[in-house]
Amino acid sequence: MASPLLRSDWDNGEEFYRRADSGSPISLPTRQVDRPNRDFLIWHADSVFLAS
Repeated sequence: MASPLLRSDWDNGEEFYRRADSGSPISLPTRQVDRPNRDFLIWHADSVFLAS
């Protein structure tokens, strides 16, 4: 699910809202090198989301 802040704060994220509304999942890129770094995502969740 896309954060409501994408729309309210940044007027952004429309592609993610369309996917969520249609029930289409957001899939990972096929190539490992194109995927998000798991360690960074964990750090971001702990440092940014929990800090706010």
